[in-house]
Amino acid sequence: MEDAVAFQQRFMDHALEPVPEKEQRGLVSTVGVFVAWVITTTPFLVAAALASGMSFWTAVAALLVGTTITATVGMLVGILGQRTRLTSYLVSRIVYGAKGSTLISVLIAILAVGFVGVIASFLGAVISAGLPFLPVWAGSLSFVIFATFIALVGYKGLSVVGQIAVPLLWALGIFLVVKTLSSAGGFGHITAFVPKGSLPFGVAVTIVVADWITGATIASDIARFSKRARDVAIAAYLGWVVSYSLFALIGLFAYYGSGSTDIVGLLAGQGLIGLAIFVFFVALISSTDVNLYAFSLALTNLCDAFGIKSLSRAAWVVIGGIITALISLLGYANTFLPFLLTIGVIIPAYAGVVLAHYYILGASRRTSEELVARIEPGIRWTGIVSFIVGVAVAYFTNQANIGIPALQGLVIAGLVYTALEMGLGRRASVPAATASAR
Repeated sequence: MEDAVAFQQRFMDHALEPVPEKEQRGLVSTVGVFVAWVITTTPFLVAAALASGMSFWTAVAALLVGTTITATVGMLVGILGQRTRLTSYLVSRIVYGAKGSTLISVLIAILAVGFVGVIASFLGAVISAGLPFLPVWAGSLSFVIFATFIALVGYKGLSVVGQIAVPLLWALGIFLVVKTLSSAGGFGHITAFVPKGSLPFGVAVTIVVADWITGATIASDIARFSKRARDVAIAAYLGWVVSYSLFALIGLFAYYGSGSTDIVGLLAGQGLIGLAIFVFFVALISSTDVNLYAFSLALTNLCDAFGIKSLSRAAWVVIGGIITALISLLGYANTFLPFLLTIGVIIPAYAGVVLAHYYILGASRRTSEELVARIEPGIRWTGIVSFIVGVAVAYFTNQANIGIPALQGLVIAGLVYTALEMGLGRRASVPAATASAR
């Protein structure tokens, strides 16, 4: 019986409780997980979108602004997770209520597995290009099975993979920058390129932010295992601003040189298809692991909120793997850009509410145990209303091509939540009894 309990606790990975301080890890582990999570194939696709309508230096500026916004949000959410040692979904209970948080859990879970489905589709095609005897679906399925196994192990598995993958990815990234620059005809040719289309700067930044804003808003899922807040900050900026931009730069060089970001074709033409498969497999496996891990935490929270105890985190990892495989086989990757923009509209408002509660309204002064004790079992309507307003602002400004919709949704949601909470005389730093008396 004791062995069964130990087995269950190991695979739950503290999904419904604060991470014990003795299990928090240092800078190397934190950077490994963050950076390996962020490096995927999506920078190539984003680079193509930017390069098709912008000059090189304008595209680089949009890239740096977008990744800095994403890294800052990820850092703030991650530090929140590091200090509270809570998952994103337990944190969301604090601002949305136990049952209200399930809305966020469902949205993030769907988007997380959708993103993994896109990744699996892409890698299946890469593997099939290098191994023609292997169908695309077989490559995608093999990848999903491997990623599901690592996510099943939990944070320890993510940490081991990250610490192995990151040095390799940085080295390969620099190698690919040199290769694509050489193939493109040199730096002068790239900077002189005049795109046929036109892409507004705000839209370009939104595309960059939308790519990883979901990840930034669930950064506490992995940052809760970090020992120090500064480690989270370093990892966030190394992940998004440095590593993401490095791989996007490869895409920009390839597009300005050949009109395509087909890195696989570029390497295959030079007899390096084996390297292409290796690069993408290493880059994508760690990102997929974290997304499946986040999916499992989200659905574990949902079940617990409604008193359903039959499915553990491990079961949800397997279910997430199955859903991911189906999405990949159904060709969801063909709708990638609209998918990114949907994420950019929906998710940032969630982070705005959480950040306002923690940093503006004083929840940062409380321990994780105190925050958990104050969770309301039902729905906190101030959080839900603020979230909906933020989503509406992001959606309509996106339709009207005004500013940076993703960031505007986040800021407005946070401001509305702050106003509502203060209007009701509630501050997170005020003892519960005192707040109730008001």
